[in-house]
Amino acid sequence: MTDVFISYKKEDLARVEPIARALANAGYDVWWDHRIPPGRTYREVIGAALQEAKCVIVVWSSLSANAQWVLDEADEGKKRNVLLPLLIDDVDIPYGFRQIEAARLVGDLGRRNRAHHPARLDDALEG
Repeated sequence: MTDVFISYKKEDLARVEPIARALANAGYDVWWDHRIPPGRTYREVIGAALQEAKCVIVVWSSLSANAQWVLDEADEGKKRNVLLPLLIDDVDIPYGFRQIEAARLVGDLGRRNRAHHPARLDDALEG
């Protein structure tokens, strides 16, 4: 079973990759869409990964906050009560997700808050 599913906008890859790498280095099994096997559909593979993930991290950015795939994936995490939102840009979180506290990784504040993620993720995975 996958520990963490990361939902993000493809154009944010360079900013999401360090997050995924840090989680993997902390011992979590991380799934994100760069692992789609040839011959399989995104819908099939992503759907299965979402269902088995213990935690769904949604990375909110100026691009992802309006991306339908990201909204759908975040909605699935919310329905299962396993959503952990991260903010990498100073944006309004989309309606429907604003009641869930997001970890801020924006600018200098984000660098100071990075140390808190393993504890929050541990809480989400144990939940």
